[in-house]
Amino acid sequence: MEKYLDRLNPKLVVFDVYPKVFGLDGVESALDLIANDDVDAKEFELAARVNNIKTYNTLLYSFVRQKLSLNAGFKQPVHHAADTYIAGGYVESYKQYRSKRPITKGAYVINQKQKEAFERIIENLKKRKIPYVLIQSPISKKLYSSISNNAEMDKLFSGYGAYHNFNTSLSFPDSLFFDDNHLNQNGVNIFDKKVIDQMHLQKNASGKISLKL
Repeated sequence: MEKYLDRLNPKLVVFDVYPKVFGLDGVESALDLIANDDVDAKEFELAARVNNIKTYNTLLYSFVRQKLSLNAGFKQPVHHAADTYIAGGYVESYKQYRSKRPITKGAYVINQKQKEAFERIIENLKKRKIPYVLIQSPISKKLYSSISNNAEMDKLFSGYGAYHNFNTSLSFPDSLFFDDNHLNQNGVNIFDKKVIDQMHLQKNASGKISLKL
């Protein structure tokens, strides 16, 4: 975000907060960023912060590829006939959810490092006076109902500003998912339109943004 925020200069940031991500160690996300972006000081800083051998290996590999111009003309492999790779790191998929395996009940656990990183982002947005909205995108009904502390997560995120959990206001059938955590492209098209059509931002006397649906 620090690398691109000033360049993009957004009028509004819509921040998708998925509680499961807040429990991860950050290694996988760091690998994705380092492998798909131009390597500069920010990537070195990220690798040092995560401090994992996988991120250091990927950083070195990506840096060498970049210096030798080996990324020119690279095509991302697609592993399913229904998938289309969109430049920049997005895979468009029309696969439909078919899993029948049971889901073990559990609870979200927040990694303190992830929470601190999130708070740095929020403070950065506030410092630049960029309004933001926090949303939680839909996951499958089976997965959502298996989590015991959804209300606790809603309370946590509500404390950071305008927030809406679309799992409680929208109901998507399994046919609009390709797995428990992700909508397929048909679901994405419907969800994006719902967010855009229903989102109304209002600013109160103190300048705080609120989300009205």
